[in-house]
Amino acid sequence: GHSDDEIDVETSVIQVNVWSDRDRPDLTKRIRQYMKAEGFEYTGKNDQSDPEAGRFTNALRFNFTEETEE
Repeated sequence: GHSDDEIDVETSVIQVNVWSDRDRPDLTKRIRQYMKAEGFEYTGKNDQSDPEAGRFTNALRFNFTEETEE
């Protein structure tokens, strides 16, 4: 929408964290698909791993923008 001197959209930033004992590209792909189907925009990820300790972290980031009612 459009208006003068008024904010008429809101954007929420969401991060989904996946902690696992192994890398989970299958799960993170499904999460991206589900979030996209619900109107979220995938904006990036931050993966960290420590295979020797058996720790993997996938942080997926999304935006959700919607018009606000006045």
